[in-house]
Amino acid sequence: MASPAQGKRSARELVGIAALLLAAEAVGFAFVVPRAGFYLDDWIFLDLTAGPGGLLAGMRGMLAAGYAARPGAILHFAVLGALGGFSPGFYLAVGLALKALEGFLLFLLLERLWRGRAPALAAAALAVLHPARAATHFWYCNSNQGVASCLVLGSLLVHEAWLRRGGTARLLGSLALYLAGALFYESGALLPLALAAVVVLRRRGTGPRPEEARRLPLGLALYGACLLAVLAWIWSAAPGSLEVKLGRAPISPLGTYGAGFASILWRSLWLCWRSAELLWETTGPGPLAAAAAAGAALAGSLGRLEAHRPAASGSAALAAVTAAAIFIAAYGPLVAGGYRPDVFGALSRFNAIGAWAGAILLVALVELAVRRRAGLRATSWGFLAAAFLCADWYAGARWAEAAELQRDVLAKAAARARGLARGATLILSDAPGWVGGVPLFTESWAFELALRRATGRRDLSARVVSGRLAFEKEGIVERAGAAQPRGTPPVRASYRDTYLYRYGSDSLERLEGPPRGRSVSYSWRE
Repeated sequence: MASPAQGKRSARELVGIAALLLAAEAVGFAFVVPRAGFYLDDWIFLDLTAGPGGLLAGMRGMLAAGYAARPGAILHFAVLGALGGFSPGFYLAVGLALKALEGFLLFLLLERLWRGRAPALAAAALAVLHPARAATHFWYCNSNQGVASCLVLGSLLVHEAWLRRGGTARLLGSLALYLAGALFYESGALLPLALAAVVVLRRRGTGPRPEEARRLPLGLALYGACLLAVLAWIWSAAPGSLEVKLGRAPISPLGTYGAGFASILWRSLWLCWRSAELLWETTGPGPLAAAAAAGAALAGSLGRLEAHRPAASGSAALAAVTAAAIFIAAYGPLVAGGYRPDVFGALSRFNAIGAWAGAILLVALVELAVRRRAGLRATSWGFLAAAFLCADWYAGARWAEAAELQRDVLAKAAARARGLARGATLILSDAPGWVGGVPLFTESWAFELALRRATGRRDLSARVVSGRLAFEKEGIVERAGAAQPRGTPPVRASYRDTYLYRYGSDSLERLEGPPRGRSVSYSWRE
């Protein structure tokens, strides 16, 4: 039993660890707050929740728009919309706080499973900074996933305590947290399987304690029942959402898992190297020196924890098992939807939980390579954190650049659109669609919502030139995008009161038929 002095030291350490993880999140991503912006789906949530009417109007709008499958998300976006209005910095700050909390809960879970604070903190810090999931820090529409991750981690913490100590309240609490998390977002739905795998193997091959062995099957069965209840709710509340996912082009499980593994390991490490090169070329040695200083500070904290670490705690094998179990659980839900994760831009949102596995695997590799030198282990983890910071800063600059460019596009287009006839249509052309994988106005619905907001005119319609939009003799045809169910018919419109806005030349042209002369296009900016 711990003495009062040991308990006070432990409590002080936990407060320090929470502060350290919050600082890591702030150092890695907070510089974007003054330059934050909105991207694609953000405009939908803002349109539904940030207008007049407050919280209840936002909830009604979300429900009417078909988000009943995720009631937690309805409450989440309605509350934030009522508080934040159209201030992107507010939403980004909330998202950063959620990510720091997620990192702390991950630390608590890993510490309990591994019996070692230093490797658990290293894994949590690297998970917070992992460059494979930049979108989850900067993209407001992903913030409900952050809440879901925190709730599921809380569920696993309480459930692990129930496995060891029993208690109906612990069991029911863990299931309630799991259900709540799944009703915010489903990405963590399979994580209880990862917990079970680690619990079975954590006693160095001797298997779980007898009481854990008895409770494990019951716990998994109840988690499974909760998952079936969530799926039944989704199917009954919003069957169209499942039709969209199942209607996408199929992708093999190996495709999803292969892309996920590449994203969280070698593509992320390559991104760190390339980002460091680009930062050196564009800004000089300053950012690299700052990253090195931050990594050294983390290494110092880890070194102090390593000094108090029991020799038998936290084996590399157990960390590797944890990484493998989380990896399988993280990308399982993506297989059915046909998603392929990546490290760049919008697609990095699919690595929200997979990045935990990448961070834990790197901790395991360091443990395996440096078994007996605690100082070198801490230094290695600090070096990885510094490398991750380089990639995070470069990615953050791309998200900020995209936001600033999008604001310029919107301001110029809105200035031209304000004087158009009632019910007119504005088509955006010659504007960058992407900045290093970060989307600008790549979808017509996003540009339309943003234009209406900027002009204060709900009567305006808008389109964006893309590979799915065609100018035909009889009118304009826009095919359905990947986010819509297979078989969705194209949208057709006449040329009546239709104008083509060319961002590159800041010119407006009234259309009576297909545009003549210069081509219309969109582009990718690195």
